[in-house]
Amino acid sequence: MNLQKPVNGLTYHNEKGVKQMGNYLRETLYYEEHPDSPDRTLEAIFKRAEETKIGYLVTASASGGTALRASELAEERGLGIQIVCVANPVGWTGPGVNVMKEKTRSALLDRGVKVVQGSRPLNGIDMAFQEKMGGVSIATSILEAYLRVSEGMFHAIQVAIMAADTGAVPTDEDIVAEALYDTALVVRPANVRNFFDFNVKEIIALATYPTNKLTWE
Repeated sequence: MNLQKPVNGLTYHNEKGVKQMGNYLRETLYYEEHPDSPDRTLEAIFKRAEETKIGYLVTASASGGTALRASELAEERGLGIQIVCVANPVGWTGPGVNVMKEKTRSALLDRGVKVVQGSRPLNGIDMAFQEKMGGVSIATSILEAYLRVSEGMFHAIQVAIMAADTGAVPTDEDIVAEALYDTALVVRPANVRNFFDFNVKEIIALATYPTNKLTWE
């Protein structure tokens, strides 16, 4: 390893993808159309996790299928990363409806995957007020700002906050948040109470096509 002198208290070296003189290069996977499976994005995530020693992956997975696939691929790679499945809250698609089947939940838990289902912080109660009374809330304004980048950006940030609020991930270290097969971010999560501490640090994968369906794969 070709180490350089510390700069501003930090040591950098010039291997690919590692910080050097205050900047560094990382690969980003861009999608021009929606992928048929999460596999390519998951492989990019696990490569980044191996490079940076990230220990948590939060995935937006309504049915649990993406989280289950992530667990399988991580096991194949021998990667000890904690998978967190954030699913839709019960009642999101209809009163009392839970899209997450009990069989899938049990399979995830048996594999050591944490399962989170709770209220959405960025399009939950605000949507109820807007549908009944009209207008636009602060949360919806935040949602729309994220959608200018991509729908997956919005979902990935939201599920990372939901995971943090249940204690499924720490808020003092970087994690990866994945959504919609096509988006993956390295983030420093925060609780919704401390929303402005949330930090998107790197983009592993991103969609370049417009999406607006606001549903989770």
